[in-house]
Amino acid sequence: MDDGQLIERVGAFPQLFVKSDARYKNNRMRENAWKSIGIILDETPEACEHRWKILRNKYTGLRREVKLTPSGSGASEITWPYFKSMSFLDPYSQTRKSFSNITLKNVKENAWDSFSQMTELEENTKKENFEDSEPLPDV
Repeated sequence: MDDGQLIERVGAFPQLFVKSDARYKNNRMRENAWKSIGIILDETPEACEHRWKILRNKYTGLRREVKLTPSGSGASEITWPYFKSMSFLDPYSQTRKSFSNITLKNVKENAWDSFSQMTELEENTKKENFEDSEPLPDV
C-alpha cells in the first residue's frame, strides 16, 4: 500500500478525522469512506484504516516531539517523508497536557529526606532505650 496515496485519500474525507464534522459520528459515512479508499488503493477497508491509524500515531508522536524540543537546541529536523503531507491534521488535533506533581528532583529530595528522618528516628530510639535501661548487674 502506498502511504502517500493513503494520506492523500484520507485528507479528502474529513469525516475520518474531523471530530466536529457531523458525519464523523455517522458510522455508515465513515465505513463508506474507508470502502471508497480501499477500492481506489485496491486494498480492504480494514487494511486502509489500520495503516492510517499507524501513520496518524506516528505523525502525532513526531509532532509532540517537535513541540517539546526547545528552540535552538540543535535538534535535527524531522526526516519522516510524510510529516508535511499530514499537516492537514494540525487544526483538528490537540495534544493533551499531562500534569504531574512528581519530578525527578522531588523524588530524589523526598527520598533523601525520608532516609534522613529514618536515621534520626533510629538514633533517637537507641538513645532513649539506652538512657531508660537499668544498669547491668556486676558479675
